[in-house]
Amino acid sequence: MLSKEDYPMAVDDTERARGPSILFSSAILLTRHLLGLAFNFVGGVLLARILGPHIWGIFAICMFLSVAVQLILEKGLVAFLVQSRKEPPNYEIGTAFTIQMLAGGVIVVFLILWGAPALVQWYGFSELRVTTIGMAIGTFAYSLRAIPVAMLERKMAYSRVGLIELSDIIAFNLIAVSFALLGKGIEGLALGLAFRGIISALLAFVLGVRPSFAWDYAAAVRLLRFGVPFFLSNSTRIIISAAEPVLIGLIAGTAALGIVQLSYSLLSYPGMIALIVSRVLFSANSRLQDDLDAFVARAQQTVIFLSQIVTPAVTLLAAFSPWWITIVYGPDWHSVSLVMLLAALPFAFGNVIWTLSASLFAKGRVMDVLVFQVVYACLYWVFNLIFIPRIGLLGAPLALLCSNPCFLMLVLAFKRIGGQLKLLHLVLYNLAYSFLMIAIWVSVESGRWIVALALLAFFIMFWTISSTELIEQLRQLLVLVLKRQTSRPSILE
Repeated sequence: MLSKEDYPMAVDDTERARGPSILFSSAILLTRHLLGLAFNFVGGVLLARILGPHIWGIFAICMFLSVAVQLILEKGLVAFLVQSRKEPPNYEIGTAFTIQMLAGGVIVVFLILWGAPALVQWYGFSELRVTTIGMAIGTFAYSLRAIPVAMLERKMAYSRVGLIELSDIIAFNLIAVSFALLGKGIEGLALGLAFRGIISALLAFVLGVRPSFAWDYAAAVRLLRFGVPFFLSNSTRIIISAAEPVLIGLIAGTAALGIVQLSYSLLSYPGMIALIVSRVLFSANSRLQDDLDAFVARAQQTVIFLSQIVTPAVTLLAAFSPWWITIVYGPDWHSVSLVMLLAALPFAFGNVIWTLSASLFAKGRVMDVLVFQVVYACLYWVFNLIFIPRIGLLGAPLALLCSNPCFLMLVLAFKRIGGQLKLLHLVLYNLAYSFLMIAIWVSVESGRWIVALALLAFFIMFWTISSTELIEQLRQLLVLVLKRQTSRPSILE
């Protein structure tokens, strides 16, 4: 259990949130996620080749439910503990833990008794029963780890957070791949989904606080007053994500769902950088609420730098996908490359602009984010309903593209708290990369490798010229990380 000294006072929190700490925390968390990405990529390749698009589509349905429950249990009430200006007292932590356990227990019972049979009847695949039960057990374990992880995030101890989250990735891939190689793919997925939560929850209690049950009515009211709008905001993200498993799975089939899910999963790897920085920014900017200039400057600089990292990475990933998708995943997955081409830039732009939500949450502007997500969810579902029945699985990335302008609502909300973005610059930047991505993709698909390599050389030159400030910041970050590592006896400290 962490001692009192592990929780800094308000002035120390403010200093911790400035400059180098955000970069260092992001670098530590990114390192952990890169290790997790390596496990997920290798495990994903093996599972995709062994199981095929149909079983992968069934897995995608369970993973959607798992992520949805995590958004409810891990990103709702506990966000209050991270955002709070002062150190939360024990009774407040205990009250949050009690509510977490009640919510987690209700959701798990609901999934096992009603969710699993309903999914089997809805999709017509009996395999969904055992995988849904395994997922339900795992997500209850996530509700156990939520409070310890939240308190570690509050003190920006992202090395420990990274270890906890890395443990569930390793556990799932080892179990799922091992059983798949033995011809027990469905059983492996179910056990992997269960034990990924159990292992990470056990590690969270070892590395973080060990909360106990408590109840305080006033604390519960404060938690719910912040947590319910936060929960509603996350609920709209769940509704948005539900479009693929519901519409593609039912209209185009689970094989088409598997192809779209794999495409989005691959595109999310570069976008992971934006999600990591957004997560750190929420914790850090929550400590800077009284310093508006530093608060706004940090958010603006984050968007600019991320656009110079995420957008080029996504562009290259999609541009050369006709070549590497077939080599890595096999000919059954060739359609993934076309889905990636259509979805790449909407993915990149959305991930970058979404980081503004961290600053809005830190300022308590939860309703601004909620309104954006409701509008975006409605449009995304409408476009999916229009396109998927007509053009099949390609309707999903096309709906993503048509819904993308809604992210301007976050830009306007950020402007209302004193921020300003060079939006025209970002749009032109994305259009330039879009042209290069399409040109390279067509060249690779048609086998014109000389043209593709020439375009790649121009791409590298364009990125180097347009990202000089970013390159200098990365150099300074590398120096900072090396200094921190040499001055620390252990990465767990």
